[in-house]
Amino acid sequence: MLLWQDEAVSTASYLPWGWLSISVPNLIVILVMIALFVLALVVPFPKERRTPRKHS
Repeated sequence: MLLWQDEAVSTASYLPWGWLSISVPNLIVILVMIALFVLALVVPFPKERRTPRKHS
């Protein structure tokens, strides 16, 4: 009866590093979060443009 559910369920691949094993999807999410954090530190905030006014 619900055969499509059996095909949709699959286990993720794991990368073992000594005592730590992490799934590939979780590793991708962690790397994207670190990249966004580094970009937030590096990219400057937009500055307000101030042009000097000429007095007449």
